[in-house]
Amino acid sequence: METTFFDYPYPHVYIEDILTDSENKELYDMCIMATEPYQEQIKDLTFFILDDDKHLLEEKGLEWCLNYKTQNNVGITELWEKSTHDTWDVYKDKIKRRLYEIIDQNQEVYPRLDSKMYYHKTASWHLGLVITADLEDKSPLRPHTDWRYHILDQMGYGKLTKETETEETFKIDSGGYYKGLIYLGDSNLDYKDYGTRIYRNDYTHEQPDFHEVKEIPHIPGNGVLFKTTENSYHGTEFKSGMKNLRYSIVFEYY
Repeated sequence: METTFFDYPYPHVYIEDILTDSENKELYDMCIMATEPYQEQIKDLTFFILDDDKHLLEEKGLEWCLNYKTQNNVGITELWEKSTHDTWDVYKDKIKRRLYEIIDQNQEVYPRLDSKMYYHKTASWHLGLVITADLEDKSPLRPHTDWRYHILDQMGYGKLTKETETEETFKIDSGGYYKGLIYLGDSNLDYKDYGTRIYRNDYTHEQPDFHEVKEIPHIPGNGVLFKTTENSYHGTEFKSGMKNLRYSIVFEYY
């Protein structure tokens, strides 16, 4: 495993070979197996409409749901755990140890968070398996930060800071302090433009003005870790289309 730390345009880490070839293959094969019964729904994108919203298909129609109720990433951990629960637990423990190793290499920027820093509990890693949809013409995953206070604002708690949080919001898990993903796939397939894009935001009259700085390429077994901040803008843009399914492991530290 090799890591490269960056400060610009916000703290992030490019991770090479966090998974071995054999580990990536087993995880990828199991993702394929878990989602195989749902290939038709994945193809027509209804798989990416949450179960709680599926009743709207009949009421509003498919096109409306695809435009307003689809999720870019949908968890498949539960599908996998039905047959391979023990295997996933083993992998989670391995990956968590490797993630701790990464942040400990640069503790000044990525400290382990104790209860005082996190207010009500000691932070830990949370991992999940996801599949991504190509929603570029409907609900593209445009630049966003995953910053705690942006999320709280979207949840209706207003514009808060660490100093102005309330006792109520202290207890809400609204996104990780460190986040990232590990790419899964078949190295023989084409994943051009499948990666995570890092953006710089040059505000113009208080309006966002995004400029792509780089793409972290979707290379199976590699990944990216970033520190969520007010300006940790990232997203995806499948400029070459989506020829193959995109699986990954998402992780958060909170």
